[in-house]
Parts: sequence; structure tokens; C-alpha cells
Amino acid sequence: KFQEPDNFSVMMMLDLDYLDQTIDNLKQSFPSHFLHTFACKASPVRSTLQQVGRNGMGIECASRGELLQALESGVPPETIVFDSPAKTYSEIALALEKGISLNVDNLQELERVKDIIEKTEYDYSSKKNQIGLRINPQIGSGALKGFSTGTATSKFGIAINDYETEIVDALTSLPW
Repeated sequence: KFQEPDNFSVMMMLDLDYLDQTIDNLKQSFPSHFLHTFACKASPVRSTLQQVGRNGMGIECASRGELLQALESGVPPETIVFDSPAKTYSEIALALEKGISLNVDNLQELERVKDIIEKTEYDYSSKKNQIGLRINPQIGSGALKGFSTGTATSKFGIAINDYETEIVDALTSLPW
């Protein structure tokens, strides 16, 4: 007999000592100025996000819900990275308003960010968050082609071979 989808309980178990050790090993492997982020979608449970934040890691978010969950967990906003390939105007505005770091994923999104910064008089010089460009190097696929993000046709990032001039212009002309 099949159960209705909404008629069951879910239990999640996570070894927090192992999580702490994994984060510590990662941090020891890189210079201290690196910001490592935990994908919120891997465990969008507030207590897990709090534990990750207490260990000095940031949270990578791909939706408004994940952004709000990360903020509610108490992680410093500048260590939250909004990294979705389909950010809406209101999501970008929310991220900038809250001081969340942002990876711009395409040229249309870059125009939205510029527009929001201009209209809101966003003061990037007083913020701790960063605004970056996600550049697709178009170098080919990895061992698992279905999960590769650096292919010539990937939906992730601005394709360097196709938009090199626009990328260089953005990196050299935008103050943020």
C-alpha cells in the first residue's frame, strides 16, 4: 500500500563532530583569506547552517528561500553568497539590501544589478559583501558530463569565449 506524499515523517541525522572536523580540514588546506561556502540546498536546516557559520564558513544560496533561511541562521550576511543562474530583480535587490555577496551569472543579470545599484544609491564602499562575475571558462566537461558547469553550452556563468569584451569591460569599468 502506498502512502500519500504528505502523510509521512522525515528524520535527518548529521554527525556535527564530523562536520566540524571536515570544515577544519578544509580551512587548514587554504590561506585564511579564502571564503568557503556550504551549499544551503545540501542541508537547509537552521541548526546545520548555524554550525557551519560558527565554524567560519559561509552559505551558498540559490533561491530566495535559501537566502532567508541563511539570514535567519545568524550567519554574517557578507558570508552568504547568492549564486543562482536565474535571479529575479527583487531577489538581487534583497541580497544587496541585506549585504549578501552576489555572483552575477549572466550579462542580463549584470544590467539588473547595475540598475538596482543606480536606483537605490547602493553604497558599495561601505559594504562588506562582494559582487563578482561568474565566468564560464568553456574548457570542457569533467568526468561526469551531466554535472559539468564549464562546457561551451553551460547555463552557468558568462561564457568567456563568447563575451570576453563584455567581461573585461565590466571588470575594468565597474567600481564594485
